[in-house]
Amino acid sequence: MSPTADTDALAQAAAGVDALHTTPRLLALVNETRTHALGPGEVGLAVRNDTSGVLWCLLAGDPSTHTDLDALARAFVWPSYARARAPEAHLAQGDAFADAIHRHAAGGVIVLLSPIEGASACAKAVDLMLDTRSRRPLGASVAPRHIGRVLRDFEDAVARGDATAAHDLLDEAWSTGRLSVVNRSFLQTRELAAQRAWQEVLDHALTHRLSDLDLPRSVEHDLVKAIYWGVLRDALDRGDVASALGAFRDRVQPALGDIFRDHRFVPSAEGRKAWMVRWAAVGGVWPSAVRDEVIAAAATEEERAELNALATHAQFSDSTSEAFARALLSAHEDAAAFALAQAGSDLPLGDRAGVLVQAAVRLDDPARLADAAQAVEAAGGPTEVAAPAALAERIANYPRPAVPVDSWATWLNAIYEDPEWRNAIQVADDQGEAWTESLAHDQDSLVEEAAIVEALAGENALRMVLPRLVRAVIPTGPQRLETLRSRGRILQGLAYAISEDPASGLADLDALADILAALLETGLAPDEFSLMCDQIETVWRRAGGAPRLARWIVDVLSVLTDYPCPSTSRRAALIGALLAPLLTDAGRSKPLIPREAWLEIDDLLEGNELKDLVPESIRQRTERVDDDIRTEFAHLANRNVLIHTLVPAVAERAAAYLKTLVPSARVITDESHVGSTQLREHARNADYIVIASRASKHAATEFIREEASSPISWPSGKGWSSIVDALRSNPSLA
Repeated sequence: MSPTADTDALAQAAAGVDALHTTPRLLALVNETRTHALGPGEVGLAVRNDTSGVLWCLLAGDPSTHTDLDALARAFVWPSYARARAPEAHLAQGDAFADAIHRHAAGGVIVLLSPIEGASACAKAVDLMLDTRSRRPLGASVAPRHIGRVLRDFEDAVARGDATAAHDLLDEAWSTGRLSVVNRSFLQTRELAAQRAWQEVLDHALTHRLSDLDLPRSVEHDLVKAIYWGVLRDALDRGDVASALGAFRDRVQPALGDIFRDHRFVPSAEGRKAWMVRWAAVGGVWPSAVRDEVIAAAATEEERAELNALATHAQFSDSTSEAFARALLSAHEDAAAFALAQAGSDLPLGDRAGVLVQAAVRLDDPARLADAAQAVEAAGGPTEVAAPAALAERIANYPRPAVPVDSWATWLNAIYEDPEWRNAIQVADDQGEAWTESLAHDQDSLVEEAAIVEALAGENALRMVLPRLVRAVIPTGPQRLETLRSRGRILQGLAYAISEDPASGLADLDALADILAALLETGLAPDEFSLMCDQIETVWRRAGGAPRLARWIVDVLSVLTDYPCPSTSRRAALIGALLAPLLTDAGRSKPLIPREAWLEIDDLLEGNELKDLVPESIRQRTERVDDDIRTEFAHLANRNVLIHTLVPAVAERAAAYLKTLVPSARVITDESHVGSTQLREHARNADYIVIASRASKHAATEFIREEASSPISWPSGKGWSSIVDALRSNPSLA
């Protein structure tokens, strides 16, 4: 049957349903459904009168959307307003209406039957259901996901400094109904930290009394960093340690002092300095072991010297007496007590084990609990431990990893030896950031771990950490290219593991894009490139290929066009596969993908054989600027806009585009690595500020935040279209 016949069949059926014409939104959806096949994440509607009522057919663009619609229909429509019916009972093959529906709904159809007298009420219920779905975060409405996967993607967005994605993923997590108010408050702390809004982090901690709660390690570290940037940094930069100590005593210790609970595995120089200041400011005597653990974690010799200098302002003791350890436990300095007992080889084994057991239980740290279990065994069993018998017996049976774990490499070995190790994910959550920081300064090739990664593909523990493991493996620093070449094997193993994950998300796509860029930079053979393309296509299809991921498409196209590819034909095939779901969206009356995204895609494909992958109809459509588009940016008229990114061409293209829409806007671009008098003036005078967090330096970002008097927006992608989108209407994150 021709598309015209399908359109006529659906139109004729809808014309006889009076209730449809009282709900304009449903009528518009029916008309839109008639004109094009649905893409992933899209919903359609077809209606007709039936012998026993009105038939409401909800069409899904893909299976995950069908699942989502089924859950929503149960909640909003039936059984109160309609009955769910088997599609085959009402949509018989050969019927023009039924055949048109099956051709339009790749993901299936949900059929509801309402009585004639209840048709208007059913129409209102369906309208409310679809309106609610449209208001949900796109990630939640396209494919309902397990809360653990949403949180994994959230943590990846925070680690990348992608504040916009973090905000959307937090909304998605909250919409699942599986997130407690307390945990939401923790995630809001992480979101603010992704924006590097340190004063807001501290205000949030005070408002929600976070110091009274058991904090996840990542949240504790965000708060410690916020204290450094918001309270201590200025004085320490001046070399005025006395003022820093005074500021800590006056502004931190009274209300936020209890945030400092665990000094071990602090994954940043700012956090380590804050801990040294804390020990000096609080006063008293501290075990030398805590100082040594923090200094040992220093990333550079320069930082080590700074920490040693700060340590001279605190009082440390080499004593490892039981009395000292018990005093620390009584003061709830559990991490310090554990460090003392672990270093205290002179302590009687029973006393040492007793301190380790009590401190580890309070800290709820799997690594320390495993060490305490070993100490109980060394002491001769629970009866020999100077701790409550029930507690000692419980810790004696605590599960330990198959091998000692102190890095990503040993963690991988541990889950390879024991895939059932129940604390694997928590250990990675607690220590992973510190391992990543350490690996950034290491030139280890990790060749032996590549085979382990491939063998563990599909194991839940590995799947939950894959994105952060990719970030850890891709090196930084002066020896980056040499180290990158040596790590090609493990990067290929990680790409394989990601492609084998049946529940891929945005974090997996970002990780694959990073792997692709790294491998193309070092050189890929044609067959290796083809395999990488296959893996990207697999994950892209699994993620739904939704229009909401257009910014990721732009980022991948930048990689594919910036680096030489060993096979131009395979590159073209990959780009075609990635663009296909977006072409469906372009045919909508109101596309989800903004005009500037298509313009940037066209820019990237300009000048080679790839340009033909964008149909001429789309190119002509995006060349037109209608009043609706100008209205979306009208608030920029006669305003100052500051765009900060380290990629000048991206900023200049965004500025040029904005000037075509709003000629009176004054757009300033900046690519500074650090603050300056000129940047201070720009930040203070700007009405709108955009910081491309994925292409900026923390020093300049911090400087702009301190000097800005206007909202800051954070683009989710690396391209110029993401910068423009961040300025559309009202900035989403201010």
